[in-house]
Amino acid sequence: MTPTMGERFPTKGGRVAAAACFAFLALVLAFAECAASEPPAGASAQDEMTRQLEMEIPVGETRIVPLTGVIRAAVGDPSIVDIAVIGPDLILANAKAPGKTSLHLWTDSGVEFVTVTSYLDLTAAIEQATELIGIGTVRLTSVGSSVILEGSVDSQEQRDRAHKIASAFFEDVVDLVSVPGGEEPTVSAATEEGTSLASGGGTESSELPGATTGVARRARSIFEENLGGVPKIKVADALDSLLSEERVDSRFFGEKLVIEGQVEDQNAKERLDTLVSECWEDAVTIVDVSDPLQVLIRALIVEVDRSDLAQIGITGGTWDPSIGDVLPWTVVLQNVVADIWSPMAGRFPAARLRALERDGSIRILAAPSLLTVSGGEASFLAGGEIPIYLGVSDGRVVFEWREYGVLLHVKATVDRLGLISLDIEPEVTEIDPDRGLRVGDYVIPAFTARRVKTSVVVHDGQTIAIGGLLSTKVTKIVEKLPVLADLPIIGALFQSTSFQKGQTELIVLITPEIVRASESADPGSLIAPDMEDIPASLR
Repeated sequence: MTPTMGERFPTKGGRVAAAACFAFLALVLAFAECAASEPPAGASAQDEMTRQLEMEIPVGETRIVPLTGVIRAAVGDPSIVDIAVIGPDLILANAKAPGKTSLHLWTDSGVEFVTVTSYLDLTAAIEQATELIGIGTVRLTSVGSSVILEGSVDSQEQRDRAHKIASAFFEDVVDLVSVPGGEEPTVSAATEEGTSLASGGGTESSELPGATTGVARRARSIFEENLGGVPKIKVADALDSLLSEERVDSRFFGEKLVIEGQVEDQNAKERLDTLVSECWEDAVTIVDVSDPLQVLIRALIVEVDRSDLAQIGITGGTWDPSIGDVLPWTVVLQNVVADIWSPMAGRFPAARLRALERDGSIRILAAPSLLTVSGGEASFLAGGEIPIYLGVSDGRVVFEWREYGVLLHVKATVDRLGLISLDIEPEVTEIDPDRGLRVGDYVIPAFTARRVKTSVVVHDGQTIAIGGLLSTKVTKIVEKLPVLADLPIIGALFQSTSFQKGQTELIVLITPEIVRASESADPGSLIAPDMEDIPASLR
């Protein structure tokens, strides 16, 4: 079939439609080529989103975020940085703690990311601490939230002082200060560049006016009256008006109240610490004790046959029929038999003791002399240590060392009235081979112990006696005729058996004496002259 003219050649309308199709196809191809050669608009926005801003803010300060047109904002860790949207063109970021976090900000042009680093600005505090330390060879350097204290000083006292000052300003202090070897030079008071606000006047006495509680109450009232808008110098003057220590100063370094100087003894320092703590919560106290109080403790631990107890002039205790023993007792001796114990002089008449020891009436277990600072503890051990089998761990035998013998623990504190408070804990421990426990190839020994713990308050040179710690031993005595007593059946007729019961009592006699550091003598003088011939192992 032959096509007609209209079928072989399109009409004018058909040609227009075909041209439009070709034009649309060309436009699509051109757009694709352009897209291949140029980045799309979406890619440009993505690049903009990945370009992050960075900010650094000291802890406790606020900065403005340099962005405008903010619609919405979010923070990654609000415990580090908190934000406040004041308006679309004003965003505030407040640094709360050291660390790093990110801000997400939605603006008209997309989403912005801001990395915020919060850090501690220790510059001002380091300057103040360095000024207060006042030693040119000591420097402070901050590393993150830590502070490194480094350099060299002439003595351990200077190092301790520098460390204490640095610790008052910063929580994490790494102490790298070195003290050169050799003889320590005389330490003079360091010169601070800070201005001394006031110096405590008054006499050389270490007494503060009134009782401690009264002084603290007065200090609190003065501070409550003066803290309302009054300059800090008034606060320091109020504190100094309560101090009668001639060598104690108070001053401010920034926000830190610093109390520095020297007092006579521990009692004065304790009163000063109480006063300062009542007056100022965040105070730095750097006060040395010029003449520390010490306590010389002369002790005598003896084991006495109960029947001969009266020979040493001590009787005490309470009889309890239900128990059948004498309960432990403590007696403060006022008029002890003079020839056995002299509380006024603190002497032990060795001649009388040796006579009783030769007679078998007493046995001297220990006679130590201990010297300790007021408020400190002193310990004594005359005996040894024995290994105790605990078991096997990881194929190894585990032991624990246990002390035995005569042990004495004493804590002595001198109050401002001159009374001596004693915490006394004597103990006598002996190995009991008859009650040991066998575990495999090992024997765990048993111990018999006599111990007591008591607290008393006595005057200087007064003696206390602790007793009532009994030990009962039963001895079996067999008397027999030779040969005949060994015959079977009838041998019992030629022998007699008796039991002898003996009781001994542990007596602890203690005399404390106050000794100032300026009066301390050589260690040999701590031994009473009439006790020098007692074996050194008992002293």
